[in-house]
Amino acid sequence: MTMVNSMTCEVIGLPKDRIVGRDWFECFIPQEIRTDVRRVLRDLISGRIEPVEYYENPVVRPDGSKLLIAWHNTVTRNASGAITGIMSAGHDVTKVRKTEQDLRHYRDLNEIIQQLIKVGSWEWDQIKQQMTWTEETYRIHGFRPQDVVEGSPEHISRSLKCYDPSDRVLIEGLFKRCCETGESYSHECPFTPANGGRLWIRTIGKAVLENGHVVRVHGHIMDLTEQKQTGVALRQSEERFRTLVESLPDIIMLFDREGRHIYVSGNVETVVDFQVSRFIGKTHRELGFPEQLCRFWEDAIKRVFDSGEPYETEFEHQRQGQRLIFNWRLVPECDAAGEVRSVLSISRDITRMH
Repeated sequence: MTMVNSMTCEVIGLPKDRIVGRDWFECFIPQEIRTDVRRVLRDLISGRIEPVEYYENPVVRPDGSKLLIAWHNTVTRNASGAITGIMSAGHDVTKVRKTEQDLRHYRDLNEIIQQLIKVGSWEWDQIKQQMTWTEETYRIHGFRPQDVVEGSPEHISRSLKCYDPSDRVLIEGLFKRCCETGESYSHECPFTPANGGRLWIRTIGKAVLENGHVVRVHGHIMDLTEQKQTGVALRQSEERFRTLVESLPDIIMLFDREGRHIYVSGNVETVVDFQVSRFIGKTHRELGFPEQLCRFWEDAIKRVFDSGEPYETEFEHQRQGQRLIFNWRLVPECDAAGEVRSVLSISRDITRMH
């Protein structure tokens, strides 16, 4: 290393005089990739490969911790044009990539849950005239994402073909009225997937308005076949969902409109000093949580009930002198008429990310 700036010192955790003059690869590149990274640099300087303007690789700090750094590179040349070195500018993307990984986890988890409970989701963008389906929505319809142009209105016509003629006219009318007037709808009927078979489904649509105009329509399609056939299947599905929720690291809660706890996952006991059974039927305020947190939670829950839209934020909680930071996602759960009947809460401990 011949030159570093103050940000490099801050990221590495060493003063400038302990970085400049040292072998970057031996001191700050993980051993498992050290040989490959050194060879790439040697090939760059010799001209055997073309310079790479951007890449990411981990670096090792003196305490053994690793950070993922995104590098932007440019070569330095002498008077004859030969490459003499590389100047790199990097920034720490460790938290960004971790957040992206968590988002992928949430997305994958959502797909798993939808598959388990056989509920697909969709969104129609009224402005862009684009349709988005989840994997479970495709599965219920009996065709693959690659069978239709991504985002195209063809999703609507392909979906309508799965309904019986009488229901097809009704569903098309309900959807159009929702797009035009914002009127929510819910309908149960028989359904024939594109790949055959016979299902019984419920389809729900709820408009999102901005300045009095419909901009999006959110919807669900639920495969009710097993529930129609037997109530046992419904109880089994609920038990599978409960088992899945209880095995998650996230704390899951369900609130009614008054902010009372309808359901709380057992792992809440890892962050409070009383049993989960005390939550049921009570508000945070009745449970004795700090006033400031109670107001924060109440306002957020009311916001989702009033807007019908998901909401995500963060909050801090103290337990036995320990400061915990949570990512908090609130998701509305609607009844057959499209009205919010409860709010699902997903809290994830992100203390280590701060």
